Amino acid sequence: MIYLGIALVVLLLVAPIVALLPSARQREQMALRRQAMAAGLRTELTTIDDPDPDQDRYVSVTGKRLEPKLKCIAYRLSRPRPPAWRDLPAVEWSLIRVKDGGWRWQDAPSEALSRTLAEAIPGVAREMPADAVRIDESHYVISVYWLEQGGSEGLDAIVTGLKTLAGTPPHVPPPPEDSMDPS
Repeated sequence: MIYLGIALVVLLLVAPIVALLPSARQREQMALRRQAMAAGLRTELTTIDDPDPDQDRYVSVTGKRLEPKLKCIAYRLSRPRPPAWRDLPAVEWSLIRVKDGGWRWQDAPSEALSRTLAEAIPGVAREMPADAVRIDESHYVISVYWLEQGGSEGLDAIVTGLKTLAGTPPHVPPPPEDSMDPS
């Protein structure tokens, strides 16, 4: 009987410690985020407006409607800023995934957006994993919002896509200086 009591006490001491250990899924997610950081990306837990707000998913147990917010991971890469970046117009844009799996502009791209970047964005979006829900750029930071269900193949597509977009000039090139001379 004493051995049974000792075993019960040891079990009560060890059980909470075991409960704190990460699950296999959590270990996989941590490994993905470490790979992303090794590739030069930043990761951030964030909440965004759900681009496909199925209202049946956003009902509390009491029947109250909830705001359609989606918890996901933002994978971010900062774009190198041009020398006179403060004098240039802001280039901000946003694509969201729609129900059929395609992408649409959430915020229309500004007129300052270069043609090469405007053409590169849809191509990069098509290569994103199926559970990537949003791609945007704000203040020279390009972000992909991902649910992390695609594994390392999805991460490879995100890293490649972000680096492609970051390497594409964001602004319409200014006119040559000699064309500004009125003489």
